[in-house]
Amino acid sequence: MTLKLEELINIYPDDLYLEVYPQQREEAWSQTSNYSNQAARWNAYLNLLALKVFIAYLQEEPDLIIDAGTQGHGDAEKERFPSYVVRESLWEYDVQEQPLSIEFNDIDPGLSSIWEFLNGTAIKLGQTRLVIIPEEVTVISELSVPQEWVDIADWAADYYLGMAVNLEDGWLRIYGYATHQKLKEQGRYEPMGRTYALGEDDLIADLNVMWVARELCAAERAEIAPLPQLSLAQAEKLIAQLGKPSAYSPRLNIDFASWAMVLVNEQWRQKLYRMRSLSAATLSVTSTLSKALVRLSQWLEQDFGDALNAGWQQIIP
Repeated sequence: MTLKLEELINIYPDDLYLEVYPQQREEAWSQTSNYSNQAARWNAYLNLLALKVFIAYLQEEPDLIIDAGTQGHGDAEKERFPSYVVRESLWEYDVQEQPLSIEFNDIDPGLSSIWEFLNGTAIKLGQTRLVIIPEEVTVISELSVPQEWVDIADWAADYYLGMAVNLEDGWLRIYGYATHQKLKEQGRYEPMGRTYALGEDDLIADLNVMWVARELCAAERAEIAPLPQLSLAQAEKLIAQLGKPSAYSPRLNIDFASWAMVLVNEQWRQKLYRMRSLSAATLSVTSTLSKALVRLSQWLEQDFGDALNAGWQQIIP
């Protein structure tokens, strides 16, 4: 069943609806080309597009983030929590009392290596951590969050926002959010896809509730078990195994604990990302050369032979 935007607004009046502009789509597509397969590229495209639209919304609503703190944003923390960072130190009022000017840091390069493997984008607003989960659907039944965003302590967020993206009609709907504690303790864990899911009825649709709550107190998080240690030799072996090109993410190919340890380490994750991208590029070049050689061989066997025979027939009386 496909519902039009007007029908959705009538059914879900508390949800936030944002316009997706053609320029945003074009920019997002052109900026997400370096991935090992089409599924990963589409995932990156959808995440970057959702990020662009959401950040544009935040720029238009500065009161939502003006009280965000700035502590805890050192390089080490950025590395543990690859994200789009909004820093209060870059906000400023013009001396001539022009509208508030907000600047944003560039997207952390680590996000590209995240989108190669799983859905979701992390955002920091001062001390608040958000993870947005975009899906290209119109009708939503639940919020489904990859386990990595929930069970890795350094990646866990305060709030998880579900986003439905309609590319054909050009809009994005934020249909609700959940806290880490609620997602972890009340969500349904799906072992086949390693996700935590909450039904739409269990989400809070009005984002104003979240903005107010983050000002009053920090969101409570459920307890997260620490990850086991992984030696360099073990990591190198897993990277070699997971780095082979495929049409899908390798996140389910090994146990979660081992996968999480590879993923959370910036150097290991980047190495795996580069290995898969390089392997895919090599296969593409090899495939192109093979097709060219086949065409050349066919030409030598058919067209060139026919031309040669025709030439001899003209020479020999």
